[in-house]
Amino acid sequence: MAAKNQDAENTAVVAVDPALIDRSVKFINKTIIATSYKGSLEIGEYLLEHFFDNDIEKASSRNPHKPLSFQKLCKRDDLGVHPSTLSRMVKVASQEKYFVQEKTDTKGLTYSNRLEFTKLPNDKKKLKLVEKCIKEEMSFSTLSARISKKSKGVTPLPPLKLISNVDKLFEGTQLPALLSTPDKLERLRSTTRTQMKEKANTLLNKMETLKNDCNSLITTLDDIEKKKKLEKEEQEKEKEERQLQREKEKKEKKKAKVKEEEEKKAKKEKEKKEKEK
Repeated sequence: MAAKNQDAENTAVVAVDPALIDRSVKFINKTIIATSYKGSLEIGEYLLEHFFDNDIEKASSRNPHKPLSFQKLCKRDDLGVHPSTLSRMVKVASQEKYFVQEKTDTKGLTYSNRLEFTKLPNDKKKLKLVEKCIKEEMSFSTLSARISKKSKGVTPLPPLKLISNVDKLFEGTQLPALLSTPDKLERLRSTTRTQMKEKANTLLNKMETLKNDCNSLITTLDDIEKKKKLEKEEQEKEKEERQLQREKEKKEKKKAKVKEEEEKKAKKEKEKKEKEK
C-alpha cells in the first residue's frame, strides 16, 4: 500500500512541468497582445472608413471638433470601450494607412510604440525614427523619451506639476457669475451672445477631450501598476525557482558524495576480504 502511495506521489511530481508552464504563459501573453493589436487595428480601420471617410488628416487632427456621428458614438453608454480608446484606435489606423502609402515596413513595431508614434506628424522624420526604432529594438520608454525631445523643443514639466497646472485653470472660474446674472446677458448684443455660445461649446469640447485624456491617463497608470505587479511576481517566482534549483543541486551533490563514500567503503571491504582469502 505504501509503495502504491509513493508511486502516485512520484507520478504527480513528474506531471508538473515548470518549463511547459513558463512556455505556456509566454505563448498566452504573446497571443493576447497579438490578437488585441489585430482587433484594435480592425476597429480603427472601420472607424476611419465609416466616420472619417478614410481621411488621414481629419482622423489625425487634434481638433476637438470631430465628426458629429463619431461624437455621438463615443457618448453611447453601451459602448464596450472608452471613447479615448476609440480615438487612439483611429489615430493608429490612419497612421498605418500613411505607412502603407509610404511603403514603410513596420512589422517590428509593437502596438504601444505605434500608438506613441501618433504623437508625431506624418512626415519623413517620423519614418526615419520608425526605421531606427525597429533597427535598435527600442523599448516603449526609450521611444517615448525620444519623441518627447522632438516635441517643439519645449522642456516638459514633471508629470505631477503638469496635472496641478491643469487643475489650477479651473480654480476661481467666473462662469457661475455669468449664470447668476441672466439680466446682464439679456442686455448684451445678439452677436455677442452668439459668440459666447460658440466659445462655450468650444470650451465644452475641449473639456470633453481633457476628460477623455484624464481617463486615458488613469487607465495607463492602472496598466503600469498591473505590469509592475506582474514583473515583481515574476521576479519573485524566478528567485524562488533559482533557490529551489540551488537546493536541488545541493541535495544531488550531497547524495553523490554519500554514494561515492559508500562505494569507497564497499571497495575497501572487498579488498580486505580478498586479502584475508
